[in-house]
Amino acid sequence: MAGMSIFDIMAMKDTNIEKGIVETFIRESDVSRILEFNTINTTQIQTRRMNSLPEVRFRARGDRYFDGGAPRWETVTDSVMSLGAEVTIDKIDKMDKGPYIQNPVSFNAEAKIKAMAYKFHDAVINGDHATDPLSFEGLKVRIANLASGQTVYGVSSTAELECRPGTLTTDNGYAFLYAIEQAIYALDGHKADYCLTDADFIRALKNALRKIGVYVAQPGTPTTKLNQRETSNEIPGGVAFEWDGVKYIDMGVKADQTTKIVATDTVNSQACRPAYFVRTGGNYLTAIQMQPLESTDLFPLDDGVSYRMVIDWLVGLRHVHNRFASVLKGCRVA
Repeated sequence: MAGMSIFDIMAMKDTNIEKGIVETFIRESDVSRILEFNTINTTQIQTRRMNSLPEVRFRARGDRYFDGGAPRWETVTDSVMSLGAEVTIDKIDKMDKGPYIQNPVSFNAEAKIKAMAYKFHDAVINGDHATDPLSFEGLKVRIANLASGQTVYGVSSTAELECRPGTLTTDNGYAFLYAIEQAIYALDGHKADYCLTDADFIRALKNALRKIGVYVAQPGTPTTKLNQRETSNEIPGGVAFEWDGVKYIDMGVKADQTTKIVATDTVNSQACRPAYFVRTGGNYLTAIQMQPLESTDLFPLDDGVSYRMVIDWLVGLRHVHNRFASVLKGCRVA
């Protein structure tokens, strides 16, 4: 099962319309650029995961080794879900060759693709079959189903760590960095590739680093690829915030442009912003798809005056290793 990047998906497209659709998704989706996409050619994939080891013992001379039995295993199942949109335009818009600011077809398609990117981001964090059985499950649910050690608190589940810029002390700055280190240490290999959170957590981390005098300004190399929020990670080679080998991504808002994708949790009656640390690739966090993002040509509808294009992507998330991610909670950053 060979993986590909979202840029590989764009390169596979034959027409400018298809390439433009994927390019728009790339431009709007920080997360799509960090994930490896594996095409599974089906709607569901199952993997066997070892969950306990057999017992072994030393032996005496002349004795057999102790038969500790076989390792125990469990089946991990992940599915792709249909994410897409319909673009419907009047045949007059399709026929109109006049001097308009933007082509009506591309204008409508761009809006739907942007909405898909926001929905994808939301599902990466908040996807939950209990509330939306048509979505794939996101990090919040996946980490909640892991061992308790994958959830780390700044202080404890009943006490918040004060990290707001206006009230941050030097001691709390050190405590904030230590809590981040604990969250990273909880992952396999004691390292993370990315942190998915909100801009206020990133700003608070920068402030803590300045408070204790270890902040290092990020390289100011301008991007040669696509634009994005300044607080986000730029995979193609632009401005990124990185600390201790971890790249921080601002998940931003939902399609309503108001609601934060990474919502606050309440710890000790205080609103605290969680941060999700992940490893990607291999048996860690990857994306799965039945086939790459695709779109149909415009086709006429029965009403005789409308045309429609369907954008379709059977996509989901997958992880096998049970220490692929962790979440840091209880840090009051804003």
